[in-house]
Amino acid sequence: MQYAPLKYASENGERRLLRCAVFALLLAICTPCLADKEKIQHEIIPFNIPQQRADTALIQFAEQANLTLIVPFEEVRGKMANRLVGRYSKEVAVRLLLAGTGLHAVIGDEGQLSISGMPLGGESNMHKRSKLSLGILAALGSYFGAQASNAQTETASQQFVEEVVVTGVRASLSKALDMKRNSDNFEDALVAEDIGKFPDLNLAEALQRIPGVTVNRTEGGDQSSAVGEAASINLRGLDSDFTAVTINGTKAVTPGRERGFSFNQLASELFSGAVVSKSLTAKDDEGGLAGTVKLSTYKPLEHSEKILNIGVQGVYGDLTESVEPKFTALYVDQLNDGKVGVTLGLVYSDTEKVEYGADTSVWVPLEFSLGNIEDRIANGDFTQEQFDSISGENILFIPRDPRNLANRRQNERINTTFTLQAELSDSVVLTLDGIYAGTDQTGEQIRNDYPIEGFPPTGIPADLARDGERFVSGTFPESSQFMRVLGYDYGVDTSLYQLNVSADIQLTDSLSLNALVGTTSAEEDFYSWTDIDIRSANTAIFYEVLGDFVNFTAQTDGITVGDVNSYTVLQQIRARPTLDEDDQDTVKLDFSYQADGSLFQSIDFGLSYSARTKGFSSFEDRRRSSSAELMAFTGNIADYLVVNDFEVGGAPAAYPGDIISIEYDRLVDDVLGGNPLSPSLKATASYEVDEDILAAYVMTDFVVGESVSGNIGVRYVSTDQASSGTASSDEGEFPVSLDSSYNELLPSLNLKWNATDELVVRAAVYKSLTRPNLSAIAPAISVNFGTGTGRAGNPDIDPFTATNYDLGVEWYFAEDSAFTVAYFRKDLNGLIENATIDQQIENSDGVPQTVSVTSPINGESAEVSGWELGFTTPFGFFPEAGIAVNATFTDSSAEFVSETDANDLIASQLEGLSDTSYNAILYYDNQIVSAKLAYNWRSDYLAVASSSKGQPRYRDEYGQLDFSAGYAVNDNIDVRLDILNITDEQLRSYTHDDKLRIKGLLETGTTFQLGINYSF
Repeated sequence: MQYAPLKYASENGERRLLRCAVFALLLAICTPCLADKEKIQHEIIPFNIPQQRADTALIQFAEQANLTLIVPFEEVRGKMANRLVGRYSKEVAVRLLLAGTGLHAVIGDEGQLSISGMPLGGESNMHKRSKLSLGILAALGSYFGAQASNAQTETASQQFVEEVVVTGVRASLSKALDMKRNSDNFEDALVAEDIGKFPDLNLAEALQRIPGVTVNRTEGGDQSSAVGEAASINLRGLDSDFTAVTINGTKAVTPGRERGFSFNQLASELFSGAVVSKSLTAKDDEGGLAGTVKLSTYKPLEHSEKILNIGVQGVYGDLTESVEPKFTALYVDQLNDGKVGVTLGLVYSDTEKVEYGADTSVWVPLEFSLGNIEDRIANGDFTQEQFDSISGENILFIPRDPRNLANRRQNERINTTFTLQAELSDSVVLTLDGIYAGTDQTGEQIRNDYPIEGFPPTGIPADLARDGERFVSGTFPESSQFMRVLGYDYGVDTSLYQLNVSADIQLTDSLSLNALVGTTSAEEDFYSWTDIDIRSANTAIFYEVLGDFVNFTAQTDGITVGDVNSYTVLQQIRARPTLDEDDQDTVKLDFSYQADGSLFQSIDFGLSYSARTKGFSSFEDRRRSSSAELMAFTGNIADYLVVNDFEVGGAPAAYPGDIISIEYDRLVDDVLGGNPLSPSLKATASYEVDEDILAAYVMTDFVVGESVSGNIGVRYVSTDQASSGTASSDEGEFPVSLDSSYNELLPSLNLKWNATDELVVRAAVYKSLTRPNLSAIAPAISVNFGTGTGRAGNPDIDPFTATNYDLGVEWYFAEDSAFTVAYFRKDLNGLIENATIDQQIENSDGVPQTVSVTSPINGESAEVSGWELGFTTPFGFFPEAGIAVNATFTDSSAEFVSETDANDLIASQLEGLSDTSYNAILYYDNQIVSAKLAYNWRSDYLAVASSSKGQPRYRDEYGQLDFSAGYAVNDNIDVRLDILNITDEQLRSYTHDDKLRIKGLLETGTTFQLGINYSF
């Protein structure tokens, strides 16, 4: 008889010893066996055991060495074993595994591995490898002097098969704690049970459960982003551009002009785990100044049995009021006696997302909308005294573009994964990994707005009411105001491909190689993006700020907000598709030499090369009101407008309850007829950047004494960039290309001290970098010699770098329990900011002219520091339930100044940084019924330092409560309910670090997911 390793067992020491002794005695009578001592001890075999808790490492060692294991539980508990990778005799291997732990192993004649010092009556674990009789334990029982009374024997034999195996949420949290504890650097993890069982829409939503991770939820009106879900993460106060992401060992790519990865592309169900490395080693790919997220799909040879999991869900949103399908399948199997394995994964969904928003765009000084002040005063539009009353020391800020928004998106998504593994020999394992993630999105954004933009210039309300610098109410004159219906109809395909081939090769007994060749590609194709601008005749509009809403009322006879007949002017029809592409090829060679020494455990070294191309192409065909087709159109505009329901929670009674949309296809066909839209390339808005990156590293793992371990190393990175684009001026366009290069040395040191069996102390010092965004290094320049102004990219920008310091203490005070504290500080250099600098630029005649060019530059240094706290434990009085909480407190010294005035401080914190964030999870799981409440909260933060008109934009504090519950019908079928955003929280944003200058509210609603899952 044999049984699986006890991964999570809770037993008293005396009872466990009795169980082992009695069960071994019974089996000894029935199934004795012998083993050849010489073969057992000196056979050379491969090992692959990560650094981890000693009890887990010894179980894995026994499995790989085909030995029977007896462990003195009390002595092993709290010990950390070393990493063991390579081909060794069993005697040498176990010595390397346990070096520095104070534990000693003996391999017996009959194939047993015993740990010396096992006390009589002490607590023990026992693990049996197949083909070796547990009868050996009878002899070992006499060897250790284990005796038991007949009564004890009977009790133990009855209780032995009653092992308590912890599963579900507690098991996943326990695994994450083990991974954190076993690592030499600062890491946190999610394992499959976490990702699969948290009520999350995608990987970004799941990762926010980790200390130091917050998510960036999308703004209403951004057609290229996720609707109703998070897309990217912020790590330790730094936004997504500062976090590197790898998938199966290859750096992930993503479409767009930024470097931050869009996690909403990936379904969480297909990933076995995610590790967030917060302190880096020399072996880690550079690019993540804040850290690296390492994603892994299921590897079939890491499992000992077939897995088949099929799930069907219905997804219901209270704003869509419709049920949409989601299907998940995962198949893992091992063939040819476990030498070949295959994994197939599929997630398909076709869901509708809706969000409603009340928005103002931004608050700007009223004087920005008044046009040429001297001419306006001379024309008698207002007096100097009236202008002085809203400018200078009396400056007045107004909501620039009050509007209502409705975003609707049908999102068909398919994710597939494929892995094929083959153990060609004892020394060679080949792995082929493939991933495809594709989405087809169609939708529209409805936008009814009532702008005070200054086009044409506006006036100063005679009935103006204000509160300090803030506008309260007033009527703007008919000569400059109008109402507008804007419609954006679009279709977009996004795709992510990745294919890796890797080989794990044992070159000698001590030297191993992991070789990887990979290619990955991401694309976002806005194949259809049509916007239509329909306006009313000029009308006087009364605006009034009512809490979080700006209400608007037309004051001109015959014109009413919400009346389709009030809109009579077809201002514009425009198509503006775009194409984002990101392609990368990678080659990596990672060597590991297992040193047979008491100090240095291993030496890792390697090379990597990647060639990456990121490109952005913009196209446009614009038909203005002055074009022949629009001027010739005589149809009734109201016939193409449709009134829809609209509601944002908390709106005052007087606020519009309707929103007007456009019948796009019918209007475009009727207006343009035989001259359809035909977008052409906008060369000045298109560019490409090529990056060739060569990296080399060397790193060693070391152990000092019995309790100190760590790694030290250095990484060298050489980057070559080639940027190409098109420059323009008021005299024409011409191509431009620029090359740049830079080299960096990135040293790192990670230390871990096992101060006691329960207490771990960590420290790390390392240097990291993040490369600038594509839009910043694109060479395109636009110059207007007439006005003497221009804008340009800057290919000579250096990467951001940071010197990092981390210190942490972890107290593992009970089984599956921990209290952790970590302090971090990042000294950043080279933060990018926009600056306006006078430059000499030649015109078409070759004559230098002075032009004030605004472009990105490497700015001032900054510091980010903070604390992370974590607490996880099951309730001792109620072990089926427990709690997991963490909190992060962050501060920064960054400062952002105006593009035109270095003395004008517009923001004093980093973008995306919340001072405080926390997560809390309460769970119950008795293997039949499970339930979990998960709450995530973050404080307000600076979203964009310089948005519209150079004004800073902030996101208000946000907290979301999610719930999930499951019921196991039997061993194969369970039913699950997830409720996301139970309390229907809204996203609120504002400007100027003044919460009363409301930017907007965004309502995403509550989502319900009900499904059934079959597993085998």
